[in-house]
Amino acid sequence: MQEAFEHRPLLDRSLLRCVQQRRDLPSIIRLSLHVSAFLLCAYGVLLVTPHSHAAAALLSVVLGGIWAALFAPFHECTHHTAFKSAWLNTVGTWLSGFPFGVAPAVYRAFHFDHHRYTQIVHKDPELLFLGGQPVSWPTRWKTWLRMISGWGLLSLKIGFLTRFPFLASDKWESLAPWAPPDQRSTLAWQSGLIALFWLGLIAAACFGPAGMGWILFAGLLSHPFQAIWVTTEHTGLPNEGSILDRTRTMLTWPFFSWWLWNMNFHAEHHAWPAVPWYRLPVIHQEVAAHLDATERGYARLQFKVLRQVGA
Repeated sequence: MQEAFEHRPLLDRSLLRCVQQRRDLPSIIRLSLHVSAFLLCAYGVLLVTPHSHAAAALLSVVLGGIWAALFAPFHECTHHTAFKSAWLNTVGTWLSGFPFGVAPAVYRAFHFDHHRYTQIVHKDPELLFLGGQPVSWPTRWKTWLRMISGWGLLSLKIGFLTRFPFLASDKWESLAPWAPPDQRSTLAWQSGLIALFWLGLIAAACFGPAGMGWILFAGLLSHPFQAIWVTTEHTGLPNEGSILDRTRTMLTWPFFSWWLWNMNFHAEHHAWPAVPWYRLPVIHQEVAAHLDATERGYARLQFKVLRQVGA
C-alpha cells in the first residue's frame, strides 16, 4: 500500500522518501529470530510434556505470546514493506500466515479496506464485523472480558476458513463486500489451504504426541494475547477527523516493541503505511507532538479501562 492517509505537511518530503526505502536485511534478521523462537518453544513443549505437565503449561503460555506476535510479520509482509524483495514478502506472509490462521490474500483485501476507511461507519471492514458502528470501551466487566478473550478474532478466522472455500458467487457481496470480485477465487483456495493446515494441527493434537495438545492450546491462547494488543489500536476513538485522531499509538517497553515489530506506533503506520516497520520510530519522533491518542503500556490501558467499568 503506497497511499499516505495523513495529508497535512507534518513530514518533510525528503525525509518521507528516505524512510520509505526498503531493505531485506532488517526483516531477514527479525523474522529468522522470531520464527526460531517460535519453533524452539514449540519443540520445548514437546520435550517437557512427558515429564511435567506444569512445565508444558508454562511453556505453552510463552509460546502463545510468541504465536500472537507472529501477526506482526504477517501484517508487515502483507503490506510488502517488510522486505525490498517481493518474493521474500510472499514467503513471509505464508510462513507467518499458516500459524496465524488467515490466508494472505484474505487479510490483504480486508486490511487494505480497513486502512482506506479506518473507523468510518459502514465502510471499515473491522467495524462491519462488529456491527458497523465505532467500538467504544466496554462499560461492564463481562463485556470487557469478552473483548479481550480473543473470541472475536477467533470467530472471524473460523468464518474465513469454513465459509470462503465453499462460498457461492452470489454470497460474497453480503458476507465479504471488501473482497474484490476478481480476487475471490484466490481468497477461496488460499483459505482452503490454511484450513487444511489447521485441521492437520487439530488432528495431531487429538491423535499425535501428548505435547501437540499443549501446542494447540498455545495457538488458542494466542488470541487473548493478541486481543489485548489490537483492541488498543482504535477502540474508543472517533470516526472522523485526521487518521492520527482515529488511531492510537502505544508507548511501551522496547521488549514488547521488538516482538510487535514496532506496530505499537500504530497511528504512524496508518498515516504512512508505506514506511517499513524498522523506520516507524523515526516517524514517531517527527510527529509525536501531533498525536492526541497515545497511551503508556498495553496492560496499563486495559487496567485503566477495567477500573472504570461496572459489574
